[in-house]
Amino acid sequence: RVFLNGTGARYDVIVADALYLADDPRAAAALEEARDVLIEVGDRESAAEAEISLSRIAWQAGKGQEARDHQARAEDFAGQGSSPASARVLAVIARTRAIGGDPQGGMALARQAMDMAAQLALDEVRVHALATIGLAKSYLGDPTGTEDQRRALDLAIELRSSMAGTIANNIAVEAFFAFDHRLSEELFDEAQRIAERVGDAAGARWLRGQKVPTAFVAGRWDEALADADTFIAECEAGSPHYLESSNRSMRARIREGRGDVEGALADSRRGVELARKTNDP
Repeated sequence: RVFLNGTGARYDVIVADALYLADDPRAAAALEEARDVLIEVGDRESAAEAEISLSRIAWQAGKGQEARDHQARAEDFAGQGSSPASARVLAVIARTRAIGGDPQGGMALARQAMDMAAQLALDEVRVHALATIGLAKSYLGDPTGTEDQRRALDLAIELRSSMAGTIANNIAVEAFFAFDHRLSEELFDEAQRIAERVGDAAGARWLRGQKVPTAFVAGRWDEALADADTFIAECEAGSPHYLESSNRSMRARIREGRGDVEGALADSRRGVELARKTNDP
């Protein structure tokens, strides 16, 4: 398609973001097409939003370097000024930086995004930034981090934000690593219901990927194995995901425990290969 101006392309970014939330594989191609038109007509801020959405898709697919490349281009297009595009770009980069082993840097960027969101009345960005601040605090051992995340979750649910399921997932992960596995499982189930309620199919798929470790540690190996088989088969069928490596790790443990040493080694090798591509700790 050829747009005489960027209006159609800006609309396509919105549509492509909806495709991403629907876990529709057409999202990336739609964003790339819209971005190219926006660059051509000189709408760099909207191009930045397309690039940061592409970074989210790449990150969720476990393609860490590709995600960072999109983020770098998004920063370049957004520029140094205060704008909705800059705020959204900062919020996404802050989150991936906090998760990727730099919680201090992620929190600093999230605070910048929070300030910009307050100036521009961007409630969704404010929720995103607050959740990242809470997450980063938790990584740094600050007990007020969970309180920030719960406040962000309440705001996200009130706004019917697609971030709600993601925030609920992070709270559940905290419980899991605090060894409160019963609470963690309850929170993951609640997060799944929230994601489905706000129409976040991509988030719901992420949460399905989290069910395998919780079933494994609860001793429900048959359930964990069946869920891992299903999740990994989806990835192998052409829908790659960040959580494939952790699902393979869990399946390897089950296979080893049941005497399938070759199967365990195959999963472990593939899991390491995938984990290296994410380039997260």
